[in-house]
Amino acid sequence: MTRGIGAFDAIESVLPDAVALLAALATQLGDVWFVGVLLVGLHWYADDEIVDRNAVMTVAGLTIGALGLAFALKYAFTLPRPPTRLARPDQFPGLVEPLYVATGTASSYGFPSGHAVTSTVVYGLLAQRLSVRTRRWRYGVAAAIVTLVCATRVVLGVHYLVDVVAGAALGAAYVAGTWYALSQVDDAATAAFGIATGIGVVALAVIGVTPDSVALLGTAFVGLAWCLGMRRRDAAAASAS
Repeated sequence: MTRGIGAFDAIESVLPDAVALLAALATQLGDVWFVGVLLVGLHWYADDEIVDRNAVMTVAGLTIGALGLAFALKYAFTLPRPPTRLARPDQFPGLVEPLYVATGTASSYGFPSGHAVTSTVVYGLLAQRLSVRTRRWRYGVAAAIVTLVCATRVVLGVHYLVDVVAGAALGAAYVAGTWYALSQVDDAATAAFGIATGIGVVALAVIGVTPDSVALLGTAFVGLAWCLGMRRRDAAAASAS
């Protein structure tokens, strides 16, 4: 049974090739490198009033866990991507071709969409945990970004519609579930990296030893160790005073 519903052929027939490059650039809002830079920047410039460092660390830990979950499910289902792409890389001239290859193409398995999971988790958690403007405004912006990322994955032809819908639903369920779990503990950041480490172990078992699975588990473990070290330092400083 195919996951396609015939929508991509209709999209491909009406969109000009230039749209492929724009979609490839917009899709980076849900890419690992972009959300990594975003979270590092938020942590670096946090002022603990609007942007709390502990909240950013919590989002980072849960994001790593979400990536591990998405990768594990991809390898558990082993469902392929659509056979047709919106544009071929060789349609673009000069330096544009490698840019499109880097941003608008994808390999590996297609279900669920990792970009949909990542964008839903990152922007949903930021809307949940930061204090910028109103909650309604934050969730509105998050929903708009997630919708854009999901749309670009379908338009580029690297995912079926069901892949991004399932990815967004998985990300939303993950955000809701971890919110409840972390509301029961005092140190949300440490708990978030603990969750990520646990998921990383499961992902390693499902996927096997690959650069992605090792990197995810290693990053989660380093984050957990760092949080535990900071917790011990703070406890020592409190006892000394």
